[in-house]
Amino acid sequence: MLKKMILHTLLTALVVGALATAYQARADGIAALLTGGLTHDASHDAHHDD
Repeated sequence: MLKKMILHTLLTALVVGALATAYQARADGIAALLTGGLTHDASHDAHHDD
């Protein structure tokens, strides 16, 4: 019984860890896209002002 509980806990931790990693990677990707888009817009506006 105890062994089964430990196994279940480890499996749950593994799944949660994998989901958290995937979410973090996606969040970083979105942040990079937004930052890249903002930087691009700023440089475009600056060029337009010239």
